[in-house]
Amino acid sequence: MRISVSGEGRSVDIDIEGSSMQKLAAAEATALRLLSAVPAEKPATPIGFSATSDIDLSADD
Repeated sequence: MRISVSGEGRSVDIDIEGSSMQKLAAAEATALRLLSAVPAEKPATPIGFSATSDIDLSADD
């Protein structure tokens, strides 16, 4: 059986053998702990940068 838990753009998949309620509860608790162990990613700030030069590097000089 596979348990998939997702939230805030992340997901955890856990494969378990059998289908007992105890294994299911343990797998779900583990998946939730794994999701909460890593902080959510902050969205990227839309800032742009440009590299420009005011020096003309032409070969005519």
